[in-house]
Parts: sequence; C-alpha cells; structure tokens
Amino acid sequence: MSVLPTTPVTDCYLRLHQITGRPKAVPPVAAIIPISDSAWWSGVASGRYPKPIKLSDRVTVWKASDIQKLVDGTWQSDAAVSGTASRKVATAS
Repeated sequence: MSVLPTTPVTDCYLRLHQITGRPKAVPPVAAIIPISDSAWWSGVASGRYPKPIKLSDRVTVWKASDIQKLVDGTWQSDAAVSGTASRKVATAS
C-alpha cells in the first residue's frame, strides 16, 4: 500500500524519515518502505535504491516520483538502464 498521493508527482521531494518512517514521532510518520535507515543507505550505495539529492550539508532528499516508481516496481537504477553494473572487487593484501 502506497502512502504517496494518488495523483502523479513531479516536483516533490521526500526526506529519509518520510520514506522509512518514524513510528515514535509525534505525530507518527508511516513508512513508505518499511526498512531501517541503515538498510536504506546500504541500498542507495549498492544502486538498489535511487540516488539522493543533496540540498545542503544536512539536508538530503529523493524525488517522490523515483520513490513511487520503486514502490510500483518500475524503478531501474542508472546502472541497469545503461547495461553496466558497478561492483566492488575485494583484493587480498
């Protein structure tokens, strides 16, 4: 179930707490994607979730349209679209 507006979103941005939720906040914020913040950042780093937009040193947002596509299952990472995927290769010391 999506908590985003049913009308198409174009110029709207979401902060992390709006995506992953804050159940203890007053009033509580329902999660669009119910995972931990650290799991979200791990997914962003691996390319599984959309890239953030930095508005300032302390403000990071995501396009609501990208989050809606992710919820709908139609979002693709830049690497998937271009046909290349970046992988970190572990090297022995």
